Amino acid sequence: EIQWKKDSIRTQYHPRSQLPTTVVDFDDYQARPSPQPHVFADPYSPFKSRTDFEFAEIALKSALTQDQIDAMIQLFERVKSGQDSFNITSHRHLRETWEAASHFVTEFKKQEMIYVYKEYELSSSFWHCDLWLWAVDLIKNPILADKFVWDACVLSKWNGSEFVRFIHEPWTAERFWLVQSELPDPRGKPLGFIIYADQTRLSTFGGQKGYPIIARLANLPSEIRNGKGLGGGRVVGLLPLVNVSSMRTYFYNFLTRLLQVKDDAEHKDKPEWVNFKRVIWHDSFRVLLKAISMKFGHWLECGDSIERLLFPFIVILCADYEEQYVNI
Repeated sequence: EIQWKKDSIRTQYHPRSQLPTTVVDFDDYQARPSPQPHVFADPYSPFKSRTDFEFAEIALKSALTQDQIDAMIQLFERVKSGQDSFNITSHRHLRETWEAASHFVTEFKKQEMIYVYKEYELSSSFWHCDLWLWAVDLIKNPILADKFVWDACVLSKWNGSEFVRFIHEPWTAERFWLVQSELPDPRGKPLGFIIYADQTRLSTFGGQKGYPIIARLANLPSEIRNGKGLGGGRVVGLLPLVNVSSMRTYFYNFLTRLLQVKDDAEHKDKPEWVNFKRVIWHDSFRVLLKAISMKFGHWLECGDSIERLLFPFIVILCADYEEQYVNI
């Protein structure tokens, strides 16, 4: 009979992973070697040098006008033979480079939704980005490639007489295991999303006020997905701030606008108004989640150049507002 050291860690992988069960000493489990960071051959692409990148960053942060940018370009021409190269030659060139760089980030878009409340026809704007494209950006990033965990597992610690299960990451919990077991293709890998909205953090985007919806990928370790850097949580949508005065009617004048502002207090907490807000927020979530709704998964070449069949699912959906509704 094998005698394990106290606190030894056993890892039992999901059968579909085809990985063997392992048992390692606790010290060995804790002292995993740090992977070598990925080095990009051209880290500032599509800019041609670090100086180009830093110049564009300064111009963007400073909101420089076209004349100011052209003037700075003339100054840079004087130092073109310095320690670094400088390749931007005009405002148009910079705009074109910015345009090329914009394709590296998932953009926000606005979804207009029309509703009828009593005698009003109201329009609500939902700002959001494509959840799937945002996830793909992270999955294909070589820097994060060796951080993703694609198979569910069960962790347990030897207490001297038996192994006792413990949970410390989403893929070590029961839901990941069950999802991987039920995937229609045994080659499939679960891709977990953690999504939450917070009514206490009112934000503004494109002139639109709303409650931020934040997404994280559950397949990344907690120190990464809960951090502020690459792989951390991102605002993927703004739930509309629903009140009568903020909604736009298609047929209104200044007087009805004043009446709408007065109506906010009148409608607040009434069942029909509460239900109306619920419909808008639920519809917004449906729009957001539509991008990751798929029956047969999606083959994707990940950052480690390995193709995987990914099946998105919701691990946690947390909505911190009075009309929250969770159906996972």
